[in-house]
Parts: sequence; structure tokens; C-alpha cells
Amino acid sequence: MRILLIQPGLPEGIGFRLAAMPEPLHLEMLAALVPEHEVRILDMRVDRALGSALSRFEPDLAAVTALTPEVYAARDILQQVKAFSAAIFTVVGGHHATLLPQDFFLPQVDAVARGEGETVFPELVRAVAHHHGLEYVPNLVWQNRDGAFIRNRRADRHVDLGSLPLPRRDLTDVYRNEYFFLFDRPDTSVATSRGCPFRCSFCSVHEFYRGSIRQMPPARVLAEIATVRTDHITFVDDNFLMNATRENAIADRIKSQAIRRRFSMECRTDSIVRHPELVRKWVDIGLYAVLLGLEGGSDHMLKNVKKSATIDINDRAIRILQDHGVGVPGRPRLDRRRVRPAA
Repeated sequence: MRILLIQPGLPEGIGFRLAAMPEPLHLEMLAALVPEHEVRILDMRVDRALGSALSRFEPDLAAVTALTPEVYAARDILQQVKAFSAAIFTVVGGHHATLLPQDFFLPQVDAVARGEGETVFPELVRAVAHHHGLEYVPNLVWQNRDGAFIRNRRADRHVDLGSLPLPRRDLTDVYRNEYFFLFDRPDTSVATSRGCPFRCSFCSVHEFYRGSIRQMPPARVLAEIATVRTDHITFVDDNFLMNATRENAIADRIKSQAIRRRFSMECRTDSIVRHPELVRKWVDIGLYAVLLGLEGGSDHMLKNVKKSATIDINDRAIRILQDHGVGVPGRPRLDRRRVRPAA
């Protein structure tokens, strides 16, 4: 079966695109889950030629991902896919689709995937490929012949990050020079954890992962880093330095294997303050920039968004990073805001 995975584009000026444009790692990981099928990725932030991609590839299934700012673009893409061929099975997933699936209860949408892709995508592909019914695919909302959307059971299975296949980065090779972080291009994104123990009011991460927190073992992290061909790697975990024991082990392995890369990461300020020695260790192996979610200019603002941090902690973290020569492009995490319904 031919599967087209689509990353929507965004209107100019929306999101964090002036500072970074990461690869569609979520789609590369989905592709790795179905090795028996022919898969392509269309990144419409770079290549908007959807019609040409459909004509050349003639997919049997088209899957779109969407954060909240991308909802309308995703809807339009799915409508164009159905206009090209009503026989193409269409599915949408991601944070917004998981938390507000009703925003995709539209004629052009055959199914909405909820939660982590590993818990739904392989079984969905299997059902579509063999023309089976969709009622037994967990974490799926699907449209029946009467146009009603049926919600299947939610599976509680947690994905073992240590056993994940390596992302299919070969499918985005054609776009690689367009992916960047700050002044580094090309960039490679690596995700080594899922979930967050904090409950900031603006964030949907803890809701999406239903309270679970999992981290990839150091051996699996190193196995992925070893396949990266760019000079620069960005760790896109919401708080990479959350577990000092694990991040110490990862740093030690990078050093012992003489891996030469430039690293950037996202961190909470309280993690930096608790473990300044870990910052020093990572600087020694190539850390040069840390993206901080500062989220407010006063303790009152931080308390209002339930940040569990203070201005003093933020200031101390910035000083620690600057003392070690680490760049600090602090900003609110706009791509992680609490999901809102679409009109």
C-alpha cells in the first residue's frame, strides 16, 4: 500500500519559524512503524505542490498531522486529497486531533487518530490495507457510511521508547537543508522522552500523554545519534535535563564514543539550577544553546500559569548558562499551548 504523510504549512508570521523549523520527526517515526508499505513524506512548509505529489504517488492512504495553528491548513489538505480521489483513505492525528477530535468531524476525514502514533497507526494501516472494519482499531474515531463519527476504545498501552525503530529520516533528505535551529542549518531533531510531570496551564503535553512520563534509555539514544549525518542536533524533549542520572549517562557515552556534534536542547530553568554541573558536562561535549520556557516577567505571571518556577530561578538559570558560554534564546513555548477548539 502507498502511504503519503503530510506536514501542513503555516501562514507567514505564525509560530516559532523565524528561530527554528524542525523536521517532521513525528511523521518520520510513523513511517518507521510500517516498513512493509511504500511511504513518502510531503513537508508543505517547504513544498506546497500537493497536487503534483498526489498525481505522482497516487497514495492509498493520506495522513496529516496538526498542532492547533495548523488545523485549518490540515482541513484544506484533506479536502484537496478527497477532491483528487475519493478512494484515498484520509486520517488526521497529533495534539489537536487527540484532544479535540470533533474539529475534524468533516466529510473529507475518514478517521481521527488519538494519542501516540504507535498505539493506532500500524493497526489502522493493517485494517485499511486488508479492507477490514475499523471498529477494533484502538484510539481511533472513524466516520461510518451514514456520516457519523464512531469513537473506539482508548488503549492505555504505553509505548516503550527503548524499542522504537529509528525514524525514517531518509524520507526527508530532500528537505534537510531547510531544517534549522537558530543559525544552524541543516539541523536534526532527536526526541528522547515523552510526557511531563508539571501542569502548566498553557500546555497540553500532560493531557496528551495522559499523565505518563517515559524516557528513552541511553543506549537507544546513542543508537539514534550515531545515525545522524548533520553537524548539529537539537533535543526536542520538553525538558531534556529532567533526569540528571540519565542525561549524565548519555553525556558519558557521547564522550567515550568520541561523537563530535553541536547540541542544543529545551530545558526548564529549575533543572538547570539543580544541576549546573550537568550543564558543564554537556558544554564539554558540544552543547552551545538552551531554549528556556521563561513564560512570564514576574512571579505573579508565573504563578498564574502554574509554572512552578520563580523569576529568581529563571535569572539563576540564565546566569549559569551564560557563565558556561551557552546561548539562551528564551521564549514562551508557543507550539505547546493548550489546545483550543477550531471554529
